[in-house]
Amino acid sequence: MNARPACEGKIPTDPGAAAAENTGVQDERIAAAPGTLGAVLYPDQSKARESERDWVALVRAVARGDQSALHQLYDRTHRPVFTVIMRLRPDRETAEALTLDVFVDVWRRAPGS
Repeated sequence: MNARPACEGKIPTDPGAAAAENTGVQDERIAAAPGTLGAVLYPDQSKARESERDWVALVRAVARGDQSALHQLYDRTHRPVFTVIMRLRPDRETAEALTLDVFVDVWRRAPGS
């Protein structure tokens, strides 16, 4: 009977502690992972954050079927989406495919597309 690792499928709250439980490349990836979603969305604290009004306008434009808005949404959010997926599925090829699937699904579900 194969036992699954205790940390599999869980997002570590303390990347350093999780890294101590793992081995190899995954250790390095987890240890280097930001601790919060805010750290993923805004890694460079010197840059101004997007206002909620700007995010709402962008999402509404995507909902209207604006391909340029979808491209902007992808540019702004593909890295945090990829990072979250990598924490859930630590396989780069799968995470890249799932990241694209997220944005394809967003586009398909947009009422105006």
